[in-house]
Amino acid sequence: MANIRIGAATMVEKDNKLLLGKRGKEPAYGTLIIPGGGVNEHEDFHDTARREIREEAGIEITNLRQFGTYQIIDPGQQHRVIIYWRADWAGGEPTPSTDLLSAKFYTREEIAAEAAAGNIQGVGLQVLKDAGWLKTH
Repeated sequence: MANIRIGAATMVEKDNKLLLGKRGKEPAYGTLIIPGGGVNEHEDFHDTARREIREEAGIEITNLRQFGTYQIIDPGQQHRVIIYWRADWAGGEPTPSTDLLSAKFYTREEIAAEAAAGNIQGVGLQVLKDAGWLKTH
C-alpha cells in the first residue's frame, strides 16, 4: 500500500428513490454501492462529486451538500477516506460506466431487500443507515 486514497461518493435522490450502482470491479465486485471515485490532484471535492456521478452513472446533479466523511482501513491492502455527499437528480438516465455493471434508482424497500440479501456491505451499508435510507435495529 503506497498511499491513502481520497474519494467522493454521492447519494443522488429522485422521486424518493436513491441511485445505487452494482460494482463492476474488485474489491466487492457485484455489490451495490453509492457511486463515486477518486479525487484528482488539485480538484475541488465538489467538482469530484459532480464529475464522478457524471462518469459513473451518466446523470447530472443539483443541490450538492456534504453528508459526512468515512474511512475504509484494511491493513496492508487499502486505506481510503471517502467524502459522502447528498444531491438531487437534475437530468439524464442512469447509464453504467465501465466501473459499474448497472445503475438505477432504488426505493427504500428495494434497498432494504438488497441489504438483507447481503448485496450492500461495509461502509456503504453504514452510510445508508446513517442517512436514513435503511432502518437500524
